[in-house]
Amino acid sequence: FADAVVVEGHRRLPACQEGAVYHAASITQGPFLVELPLPAPVDPERVEANYERGLLRITLPKRRAAG
Repeated sequence: FADAVVVEGHRRLPACQEGAVYHAASITQGPFLVELPLPAPVDPERVEANYERGLLRITLPKRRAAG
C-alpha cells in the first residue's frame, strides 16, 4: 500500500523439549496481521526486508524530493 506497511504471517513456536517447564510464554502462536501507517511517502525501489534469527527488519527509505 502507498500509505501503510502490512505484515501478515503465521507464527509457529518450536516444540517443547522433553521435560521442559515453562512458567510464562508471552509470545502468541497462530496467524497474525500487523498494519503500520507510514508517516511519509516511501521510495519502493529502495525498500529492504531481512529476516534473521526470528527478527524481521524492514527498511523503508523516504522518497527523495523531486528536484
